[in-house]
Amino acid sequence: MVLQTILITLVAILGKCEFLLGTSLIQRPIIMGALTGLVMGDLQAGVIMGATLELAFVGAVSIGAYIPPDMLSGTILGVAFAIKAGMGAEAALTLGMPIATIMLALNTIIGSPVMLFFTHLADKHIAQGNEKMFSFDVIGGGLIAAMVTLPIIPLAFYLGSDAVTAVLGGLPEFIQTGMNIACG
Repeated sequence: MVLQTILITLVAILGKCEFLLGTSLIQRPIIMGALTGLVMGDLQAGVIMGATLELAFVGAVSIGAYIPPDMLSGTILGVAFAIKAGMGAEAALTLGMPIATIMLALNTIIGSPVMLFFTHLADKHIAQGNEKMFSFDVIGGGLIAAMVTLPIIPLAFYLGSDAVTAVLGGLPEFIQTGMNIACG
């Protein structure tokens, strides 16, 4: 279990670092599902579940002010929990969509202020002509902002689907209604 948690963490880090590799689309469910399936010992199920989640997230592209649900965490946790429970793609989808929506909210609440802080630093450093610090603000700030919610993925995996389901089930009704509308 500990080894799988470490490997799940590495898969999540790879997906979160996608912006460092250019737009390689490595964070898409078809890739993350396969990698998660490999970690869980069932590559075929990972590919099938990843492809199913890819269909659900096919339009999940950030355009303008729209920020799509966090398909990275939804895919990794949905696929991992479904394979662990011996269930199919429907279970991965059923768990993945609410997880992705909750993680979007957490990324917005936690990651956006961090990114805003580094954006202001970048403005200050470029005005001073400090290119080295400007580069750190842009690249390092983006990496830090992307990683602030990373610990949630291995923690949720380690605690298991029952804990995640309990958290999702404990949300107030108006949040659950909003999530159902957003996931629909």
